[in-house]
Amino acid sequence: MTCKLFLITAVLLSGLPAQTPPPQNKQQRDLTIEKEPPPTPPSTSVAGGGHVAIPHSYALVVGISKYKNLDAASQLHYPERDAESIYTILISPEGGNFHAENVHKLIGADATLSNLRYQLETWLPSVSKPDDRVLIYFPGHGYIYNGAG
Repeated sequence: MTCKLFLITAVLLSGLPAQTPPPQNKQQRDLTIEKEPPPTPPSTSVAGGGHVAIPHSYALVVGISKYKNLDAASQLHYPERDAESIYTILISPEGGNFHAENVHKLIGADATLSNLRYQLETWLPSVSKPDDRVLIYFPGHGYIYNGAG
């Protein structure tokens, strides 16, 4: 049945006249500009059918590809690029719609233990409140200690 349907469709389409593009008039354009309303704060559904607004969004984006204590074969290739991409997505209106000043990134040589501790122990607790959205993105090697990650 599928084969017959395809043949019938092909035969029908082959008899259609070729469509010509509309004439190009350099003086007329069909472009209209419409202003979009400002984005509404994100909300999430909660049990019972209600919605809760998320007052602020914060993120720490970390990307480490090269580790000084690993041999060349164990190094990663894409975490820094992935972290840059996630940062771009988070601050875009279509992505996370985070305010750029609320998204900190530590990539490559900037991703030191000292900088990570500052961001996690000082910056994030100083700016975020209990109902805020906080995202920590870390593409990289994990650490195994006593058999646990």
